[in-house]
Amino acid sequence: MLPAAAAFGSRAFAQASGPRIIDTHHHIYPPRYVGPNLDRLIKDSSTLPAAAYTSWTPQFALDEMEKAGIATALVSMTSPGVWFDDGNEPARTRARVCNEFGAQMINDHPGRFGMFAAIPLPDTEGSLKEIEYALDTLKLDGIGLLTSYDGKLLGDAAFATVLDELNRRRARVFVHPTMSCCGNVFSEVSGPTIEFPTDTARTITSLALTGTMARCGDITFIFSHGGGTLPSIIQRIAKYSRQAQAGGAGEAAAARARLRAEAAILRSREHRLGAGWHGGRAQAMADHTAHLRLRRSVRLDSCDRRRHHQAWSD
Repeated sequence: MLPAAAAFGSRAFAQASGPRIIDTHHHIYPPRYVGPNLDRLIKDSSTLPAAAYTSWTPQFALDEMEKAGIATALVSMTSPGVWFDDGNEPARTRARVCNEFGAQMINDHPGRFGMFAAIPLPDTEGSLKEIEYALDTLKLDGIGLLTSYDGKLLGDAAFATVLDELNRRRARVFVHPTMSCCGNVFSEVSGPTIEFPTDTARTITSLALTGTMARCGDITFIFSHGGGTLPSIIQRIAKYSRQAQAGGAGEAAAARARLRAEAAILRSREHRLGAGWHGGRAQAMADHTAHLRLRRSVRLDSCDRRRHHQAWSD
């Protein structure tokens, strides 16, 4: 959650008598996206019933925002995103459908919604075109990425062209987890429970170790779920970077040294006012959360706004 004064530019955010809160982790389910892909969505998050996707509406989102005291929601697509295994053109179409739906929500409810646009990675050409359309034509607020695509984490060279373009645009990038190359290795527990926060840790480490964060310092990254499992293992990663620095020279060692420096900026915990769901009822709570700034341009969303049927959608 970010205070409304956070740097989200010129959009006229909703007014409120008390503190204004922007929910940066808020998913939408456009009907033209859900209809033909329902089986794929259920497979990705087996704990959610089909009705969680098919009954969602913008009005439902507004009702839940009112209950939780949220002035504005920056919406995005959740896992599995828009790129499946059926080629580039269907993925491009899904991204366009979702982004235009989000843009219509923004127009229909001024000040209540913004959007991190979906792009069809790992399709580089299609992603560059959709970035241009989403940011220049639809005037959306940033770009939404998943932690990995086709088994590759975001620090992979395959995504360098897209990330360099986002850096050129000084874009805000919301990163949401998905299943990486390993899949769900513990079938007794749904994938999002363990694999999602783990993939977030993997991709942040990947971005740092490959030097991508240093190269793309003008991107404002926002990572889901408080950085996933990374805060609990940050000292192990920092130790690894020190060992790597001592054991070698060159570009790889320099990148690892950057991670050591970035990891050292692990801040003490901050109290953040959030809202959670308990028995289907919104309750205010102070979220005592590790707030990690790997660079000045990195934020971890400090708590999740759980919307009724989305409690396990992550």
